Amino acid sequence: HVVHHGASTMFKGYDRKSLAEYLGASLRYVEDLDARREGPPRVQIAGKWRYPESGVEAWLKAKTETQVNAPGIDTA
Repeated sequence: HVVHHGASTMFKGYDRKSLAEYLGASLRYVEDLDARREGPPRVQIAGKWRYPESGVEAWLKAKTETQVNAPGIDTA
């Protein structure tokens, strides 16, 4: 988890490495998601990509709902 303190704001989120660790995935997986524009929302801060915590959680929720509602998956 990465927390950046600015003059009047605080950023709570992840860099690529900490996002990969949080997801239990490799750094390459996160890089591939970014390359395909399929990953969580990101912002560039001081030349580095960061992933806001709220965006990661929303992305995970959407991915979970998509998989649960996919054809052929019995949720009963």
